[in-house]
Amino acid sequence: MKRWLKLAARSLRRAAEEARLRRFRPERTYEIWVISAAYNAEADVERHLESIHGQAYDRGRYRHVLIDDASPDGTLERAARFQRRNPDFPLEIVANKERRGGCENYTLGFRRAPPGSIVLQVDGDDWLPENHVFAYLNMVYADLDVWMTYNSWVFPDGRPSVNSEPVPDRVIAANGYRDHAWITSHLHSFRRELFDFVREESLLDPETGSYWMSSVDQAQFLPMLELAGRHAIHLDRVMYVYNLHQGSIINTQRERQAAAARRIRAMPRYSPLASLDFAVPPPASLKGRL
Repeated sequence: MKRWLKLAARSLRRAAEEARLRRFRPERTYEIWVISAAYNAEADVERHLESIHGQAYDRGRYRHVLIDDASPDGTLERAARFQRRNPDFPLEIVANKERRGGCENYTLGFRRAPPGSIVLQVDGDDWLPENHVFAYLNMVYADLDVWMTYNSWVFPDGRPSVNSEPVPDRVIAANGYRDHAWITSHLHSFRRELFDFVREESLLDPETGSYWMSSVDQAQFLPMLELAGRHAIHLDRVMYVYNLHQGSIINTQRERQAAAARRIRAMPRYSPLASLDFAVPPPASLKGRL
């Protein structure tokens, strides 16, 4: 009975959010930057790209940066072909000459985004489930108290996520994210300025001096969760398809991932920021006068 009530309450919340989105008339339209890294994503990269290209959002207000991490398969060729077929798509393809790994790729990608933008991380073999993800996030970030979001995902066959839950209040109050289970999963989004407070040493494996090659999400997003504190919120809305398959790093390198996660969690914690200065786009009524 408890599980049924929980599911019913979630359905009602999600229906209310969809109704709110339909009524929402944005005063501002944020510039959204989608950063994606792909390695051997030949089978899925076009679906990934189409899910971004198909967003019901002003083409002039978003940009997609796809970083091909020296894939030996046809990932780069398929992405380039998609770009040629869709010249209206604000897509930039970065072709690495050698493999760099997710942490370096995403770090450099996040830093390309301009101040005032909302940054999304979407892996190159995953995709967005519907075409109002950007519009919904634009509504969420209209609340200036929101600095970061973590969302809910599904498997490609529709099964629900196994690690998408709001962080308990007691964990936030104690700044205990590193002691708690990893439940702050895809889709990650954040105000660009927040990432400026993540120190370079947090992104580097002390054993190698290079960017982390495993548990990249935790290396990048645990610091931002700690910095944001109560300004990081969970969105109980399915906004991501997590394409976990036999070749996924999480399935092929489980022990390596777990060992890296333990070492990342043992690193120094960040204190929550008292405030965050960030740019916001001008109100729509002023754009023509600026």
